[in-house]
Amino acid sequence: MNIKYLTFLLVSGLLSIGLVIFPEIAEASYKGEEIAKVATKHMLTEGIGNQNTQERIQYNQVRRETQGYGDCSTFARDVYAEVGIFNIGNYTAEQITNPKGQFIPSVSSLQRGDLIFFASHNKKVGHSVALPNGNHTNVSHVGIYMGEGYFIDLSSSQGTITPRTIYDPMLSGLFIGGKRFSYQ
Repeated sequence: MNIKYLTFLLVSGLLSIGLVIFPEIAEASYKGEEIAKVATKHMLTEGIGNQNTQERIQYNQVRRETQGYGDCSTFARDVYAEVGIFNIGNYTAEQITNPKGQFIPSVSSLQRGDLIFFASHNKKVGHSVALPNGNHTNVSHVGIYMGEGYFIDLSSSQGTITPRTIYDPMLSGLFIGGKRFSYQ
């Protein structure tokens, strides 16, 4: 088998998984569904779902505001802006502490479209924040929750926009909380 065919099979499989996990919603009943739909669209067209790797958004924290590049917080900000929710913050620390949003302390309370935040394995990496529950921690990553333990993000470990699960061993014990912004 040649490498192009293997790549085609892999991407086709990921696309079919993505469409099953994150089905297209005909009519969004609230902003959370719209956010999930937009995040899925970007994953399929500018992320792992795009077979042309040259057209994918690439993770790069230094060039995060440059066309074709981004990081987790710019991805979240831009998806939210696309559905009309502005000024959530440009960095993970601003997003998780933004007073306009409701802090969600547990995974079981998350809804589709909520932001989901993680610390890093190295507790000294990230932005230091005080959470509404009084805990102090360093936040280093954000994604958009899709339901059933899945989220979409733009991460350094994946290099582009991809679906992931909060149950990934790389994320074990790193969940900090979520954030739900007013869905009007």
